[in-house]
Amino acid sequence: MRRVILFLTIYFISVKTHGQVVWNLDSCVQYATQNNTSILQASLRIRAVRAQMQQSSARRVPSLSFDNNIGWQGGRSIDPTLNTYTNTNLVFQNLGLQSGITLFNWFSISNTILAEKKNVESSVLDLEKLKNDISLNIAAAYLQVLLSNEKIEISKKQIQLTSGQLETTQLLFNQGRQTQANVLQLQAQLSRDSTIYFDSMLNDYQSNANLLKLLGIGPEQQIKISREVPEKSILNIMEMQPETIYQIALTNQPLQKENAVKLKEFEYRIKAAKAAQYPTLSANAGIGSNFANTFRDALGRPIPYGQQLFNNNFQQSFYLSLNVPIFYNKQLKTNYKLAQSEYNNQQLTIVNNNLELKHKIYAAYKNVLNSWNRYQSMKNSLSQLQEAFELEKISFNTGNTPLVSFLNLGNTLFQAQTDKITSYYEYIFSMRILEHYQKIN
Repeated sequence: MRRVILFLTIYFISVKTHGQVVWNLDSCVQYATQNNTSILQASLRIRAVRAQMQQSSARRVPSLSFDNNIGWQGGRSIDPTLNTYTNTNLVFQNLGLQSGITLFNWFSISNTILAEKKNVESSVLDLEKLKNDISLNIAAAYLQVLLSNEKIEISKKQIQLTSGQLETTQLLFNQGRQTQANVLQLQAQLSRDSTIYFDSMLNDYQSNANLLKLLGIGPEQQIKISREVPEKSILNIMEMQPETIYQIALTNQPLQKENAVKLKEFEYRIKAAKAAQYPTLSANAGIGSNFANTFRDALGRPIPYGQQLFNNNFQQSFYLSLNVPIFYNKQLKTNYKLAQSEYNNQQLTIVNNNLELKHKIYAAYKNVLNSWNRYQSMKNSLSQLQEAFELEKISFNTGNTPLVSFLNLGNTLFQAQTDKITSYYEYIFSMRILEHYQKIN
């Protein structure tokens, strides 16, 4: 057991002294937003969605293709220049340039492009939401690290207090003014205090490991955390009501913005799917030519390559195409119904997300008030307990108070110190949540 305790002590000291740069909350958030893998993946998704939008926009531009076929044919076949049957072996070449453009399709392409633009905007807002969520998670982990440090300091002071009392009691026992039973009980209390201390050290390691994980840093690369925490005044929150905060959050939260953008996107997709059920008018044009080494003029002389391509066999074409969808195995109609279903589902999603947002804001508001009141109450209680403990200590050393009463009051004082600092950090984090919803920096 002693070896385990010694190992944890050495490891804890090595962790706390590693690294020279001091990280505060803002630097942790900034690092995470630049290096977190989830954020980097979301950025890649934006690039993919933007590329898809650009591809949809390109449908407005005419298509253009070129083909060139060179080959040999023999036996009974059709002469590519005379379009007659021949049994002569020949070398041939076919050249063609074609272009086409959609003239009108009931704005299906236009609505698809608008939908893709909204999809890009939605992806950007999704990235912003992810950054906000990670920032809150970083804040919670960061404050947990600070809380674990505070608990370690409280545990150290408790050990010092018990050790001092044990020395005093041992001295009184040697003078015949205290019993050996009291000395043994204080030794047992010191062991319990030491156990709490090492548990606090382990909890501190786990808190730091969780923060490093969120930052995307390996456990072998420890960082030094600043202990400074900006305290917010409760008066600022008392001037705000949860319903007011909720109305602000509806307009500034990325999720609510994203929901509105998605609803517009699905509206455009409905229009695009409906337009796809109507006829499409297209225009097509092309030029082409061919060459065959068997092609001869009226005197039987071979016609030159360039003359065949640009004179004798050169051709042009232009035509309009009307595509009328009659029966596509209900594919077009099904696409239209699916688009309507996505739109209706998004409307319900907005209602659900807004309700969830309201519950979170009201809960955070209550948590701020409750944690602040608990913190103030524990401050007053702790002051009184400390005074009572000093009096109880004097009374115990003079033999007027039993050890059990003294130890109980000491444990109550230790718990009050822990509850006070816990309430303080709960208040700080709850304030951070409300600031997040109000976009207060």
